[in-house]
This record gives sequence, C-alpha cells and structure tokens, in this order.
Amino acid sequence: MIKMRYDPELSLIKNNIIFLNQTVLDLGCGNGRNIFYFLKEDIPVIGCDIDSEVLMKLFLSTVKYRSIIGLKHMDIRKYFYKYSKDDYSLIILSQVLNFLSSDDIYLLCKKCKEHTIVNGFNYIKVYSGQLKEGFISSVEVELLNYIYYDWEIILQKRYELESDYGYSMIYKKVK
Repeated sequence: MIKMRYDPELSLIKNNIIFLNQTVLDLGCGNGRNIFYFLKEDIPVIGCDIDSEVLMKLFLSTVKYRSIIGLKHMDIRKYFYKYSKDDYSLIILSQVLNFLSSDDIYLLCKKCKEHTIVNGFNYIKVYSGQLKEGFISSVEVELLNYIYYDWEIILQKRYELESDYGYSMIYKKVK
C-alpha cells in the first residue's frame, strides 16, 4: 500500500466520525491520502476526482478495502446533482476549492452543508493570498465563515507557506 500523509487536522474529529457511523465523502480526493486514514478505521469512504489516471491508481491500491470504498470519476461541482439523496458524516474539500470560481465555491459549499448529517463535519483546506499557477481563486477564511455562519467552527488554523499562507477549517453542523 502507498504510504501517504493525511491532513493531520482530521484526527481531531476521527472518533466523532466513527461514532456517527456514516460514510465519508472526499471531493477532489486525488491520490487518496485522506481516504486511507478512514479506511484503516473501517469507515466507508467515497472518493471523487476528475483525474482518471490518479483515480485508477487509487482504485488499484485500495483492493483490500473494496467493500467500504467507492470511487467516482467526475467534476466535484456535479457530484450532488448525480448523488442527491446521499448524506455524509464528513465531507472533505482539501486543496480543491482554489481551482473553482468564487461562485462555484459558494454553491459547492452550500451543497456540502445540505448533504452533511446533523453533528457531521465539513473539512476545508485552502490556500490564500497570491494566486498560484493553475488556481482560479484565492479563498479567504471570511468567505468560508460567511457560508458556514450557522455551523460551529471546530478549527480555524492558519498555516504559513514559503511565500503565502492557507487555512484548515473544520465546521460542525449543529442543527
């Protein structure tokens, strides 16, 4: 199996996710670094990514978890239109929102909120400040806090990069 480092902030809510006993959704899962963290705990996970090559490698590396993993090849902005009846204990948006426009970020986060069970979480990791190559938008914490105004903030952590900064956010749906 591939050794990868998951986003360490997820360990703050792992026990809650186990207790909620619902599926985790990783939108923009890439190589699966966060997926493996939950699979090792026998938590069902769905990963969605637009990159078919990366998804195929992830598929091949998750053979032993076949009964609790689902992988979807699609644009994350379209996920909830195809799978509109599913709800999740945790939705992960790690390092993907920067590739979307502000309007798409708003709409996707709204959909994530709708499809999170009560006491469930949305985990968001974004880069802020100057735009990097390939990025469409710089996501500031104020926009996320505006979208999640009616959720509890579990974590709001700023991290420094070489010439920039970013945020890790965990929001909890309380009602």
